[in-house]
Amino acid sequence: MNARVEIGCGLIPAARGQGYAGEALFALMAVAGEHHIAGFRADTTHANIASQCTIAHAGFEQVASDDELLHYEWYERMPFRSPVSGRMTGRLSAKSRCP
Repeated sequence: MNARVEIGCGLIPAARGQGYAGEALFALMAVAGEHHIAGFRADTTHANIASQCTIAHAGFEQVASDDELLHYEWYERMPFRSPVSGRMTGRLSAKSRCP
């Protein structure tokens, strides 16, 4: 199977910056890999630096942009392995600009 899925998430302001989106993304990718999902798509607005960092940290590559959105894709290049702890390492925020 060579399936792809599009992912998206939204968090209430009080939950932002806690690593929840990254944890959910890594878990989703791990489960999807077990079901032979070969690729993912995701979009963010230009201003959403935190989401851009989370997506980049997961290995997505920006493939296009338009006036409204940045478009990202991830295709299976190697088996996906989540971090050993099962949690995203480090904190990503708009201030970090994806170090």
